[in-house]
Amino acid sequence: MKHKVLFLGIFFLFTALLAACATTTLTSVWKDPAYQGGQIRKVLVMGVSDKPAIKRLYEDGFVSALKLKGVDAVPGYAVLPSEGLPDKEDIRSKVTEFNIDAILITRMVDKKTVDTYYPPETVSPAPPPQPYPPGSYHPGYYPPGRYNDWYRYYSDVYQPVTTPGYQVQDEIVVLETNLYEAKTDKLIWSALSDTFVETFDRGSSGQMIQAFIQVIIKKLSDDRVI
Repeated sequence: MKHKVLFLGIFFLFTALLAACATTTLTSVWKDPAYQGGQIRKVLVMGVSDKPAIKRLYEDGFVSALKLKGVDAVPGYAVLPSEGLPDKEDIRSKVTEFNIDAILITRMVDKKTVDTYYPPETVSPAPPPQPYPPGSYHPGYYPPGRYNDWYRYYSDVYQPVTTPGYQVQDEIVVLETNLYEAKTDKLIWSALSDTFVETFDRGSSGQMIQAFIQVIIKKLSDDRVI
């Protein structure tokens, strides 16, 4: 029985960890009051990162999300040099070549750790799959195994499972996202955001980026920028 309780405890803890996910919250947003919106048809997406894989995940994710909103987009890695800082005139030539209306740039401002305490949790195991029907006695029929031992039945349906409390260090990634009008180089929209990443999700960069992108795209749409 002790082994069974331990197994169930590990199972419920593992299930809780799988349910964890990154969440993004906007902490400040600014929009140029003079900007009317509805003028952006194509966006150049540029991520600032020294990790090519992260940069591509970010740029491809935004391109896909913008296209779902009816706005065409181009990832920076596909048209700009892969190493070093591109020259401004080189970027301008690509803006002209691809008829870009706006440039979206995101950079990481800060990364910090926070202590999070997860309290103990008590979960009762599932009841027997199906009650034993009293009227089913007949020659050759035997009740399911757990019904043949009163203590096995009693402990199976009674014994709760408790997972101990624990504390972990999660992360908050602070990102700044700016949208510029290509023809004037003017900033038309800007946002700061906190993305909370639980310890168990730190290896899932794709999940964190997608959570962030969905929040940014929704706000751009709500503000009628795209």
